[in-house]
Amino acid sequence: MHDPAYKLLFSRPRMVRDLLDGFAARGWSGALDFDTLAPLPTSSVSKDLQQRHGDLVWRVRIRDDRWLHRG
Repeated sequence: MHDPAYKLLFSRPRMVRDLLDGFAARGWSGALDFDTLAPLPTSSVSKDLQQRHGDLVWRVRIRDDRWLHRG
């Protein structure tokens, strides 16, 4: 019941940025390049040709050129 609302809320880059900056990443959010924050595809087709839709997954570059992925 709540899943569509959460997906809509967390599909907004500003919300994800604020979450990382304000709560989840205290102490190291300064190392994240929020200009690179981007959603990753989460839909796929299984071997038996069934469509699959996963949760939202985001990536952001760490200033040392590594990538951080969170779903």
